[in-house]
Amino acid sequence: MKSSRIINNLTRIGIGLGMVFPLGSLVIDLWAKDLTISLKNLASLYSLNPLHWIILSAPIVLGGSFYYLAKRIANRENYLLNIAAKEKEQMQLISSYITELGNGNLTTSLPDHFENKPLLEALHTFRDKLLADREQSEKRQWVNEGLAKFGEILRAHENLDELGYAVVKNLVEYCNLTQGGIFVVGGEDAPYLELKGCYAYQRKKFLQKRIDPGQGLIGQCYLEREKIVLYKVPDDYVHITSGLGDANPTCLILLPLKTEDSIEGVIEMAGFRRFEPHELEFLEKVCESTATVFKNVKNAERTKRLLQASQEQAEMMRSQEEEMRQNMEELAATQEEMQRKEQEFIRQIETYKARLGE
Repeated sequence: MKSSRIINNLTRIGIGLGMVFPLGSLVIDLWAKDLTISLKNLASLYSLNPLHWIILSAPIVLGGSFYYLAKRIANRENYLLNIAAKEKEQMQLISSYITELGNGNLTTSLPDHFENKPLLEALHTFRDKLLADREQSEKRQWVNEGLAKFGEILRAHENLDELGYAVVKNLVEYCNLTQGGIFVVGGEDAPYLELKGCYAYQRKKFLQKRIDPGQGLIGQCYLEREKIVLYKVPDDYVHITSGLGDANPTCLILLPLKTEDSIEGVIEMAGFRRFEPHELEFLEKVCESTATVFKNVKNAERTKRLLQASQEQAEMMRSQEEEMRQNMEELAATQEEMQRKEQEFIRQIETYKARLGE
């Protein structure tokens, strides 16, 4: 609407200016020839001077020129307005995009018709960096919360069986697995691995199992003191099923419970997912802490057994001493009785001799 008004106004101005030229030329020519204004004189001027016919086209020429000029100005103005509108739209898109990023919506993206491709690439790079930072932060938080959780579990139990079951149960649940078992080293002269806790498909399993070092994957993990991760599990390896017709687990992980100078057991877990690096790091830290607590619990139990044995031995020695004391007292009493009887016998003999002497 505004462009049309500009074009019409400039066209009128051009036509108006063009009217000045033929009128001015006629007036000047009439004045130069000292003629009065009349139709006859005007017709005479046009017949005697063809230039007036050329000048008569000035309104058309100037009107067309001004129309063309106005059209160019209107087109230029529309072009600038379109650019301004696009820039405003682009700024609104950028503002909305940055607002979404600030609100934590890192999955947002700019539309395909966004024209500033270098800026689009830079903003997407910035978004991807924020997304990567958030993922790393969430992974660190998951690890830290898990370590705090298992720190409380390790502090809450002193019995080895209860501690083993609590650790494997919570590891299976926290890592979204299906089953797990914890084997603890037993036997000082001939070490073996004994199943101390088993958890599968949200239930505690009461199983008894003993494995020698080097026997199967568990025994291999014990000897090598390194984790084992398998993503192709033999169909006949996992013996615990849900009973609902579910498929066997597709991943298996075995982790040694080791300290700097000893290995206290092996944790075996299975599930249907792959482990990410931060999850493996978390599992190794939990196993390291568990091994230390297991070692301390074993040492405490061993110390308790030794103390109890020592107390029993001391009690036995005290009992033996008391028995010996009683025996000695009885022996002393017997000796005194024998001495008394001996003296009595001697007196009887002397009395008998005295009677014989009379």
